Amino acid sequence: MKFKLTKPRKIISWDYSFLITLPKIWLEHHKIGKGDYLDMEVNDDGFLILKPIIEDKNETKKTE
Repeated sequence: MKFKLTKPRKIISWDYSFLITLPKIWLEHHKIGKGDYLDMEVNDDGFLILKPIIEDKNETKKTE
């Protein structure tokens, strides 16, 4: 599924990190919400690839 961004995204500096907003329609499509995780990788061309991490809702999380 392709999404057309309606406007460019601005990078925000926050302490020792940088933040960027993600399109709400993409988040809703992948059922991503507050507290969920994304997997990030960089391909050979230098593009950042974000992938939702799908957790099994029946699996209990182990605490360390």
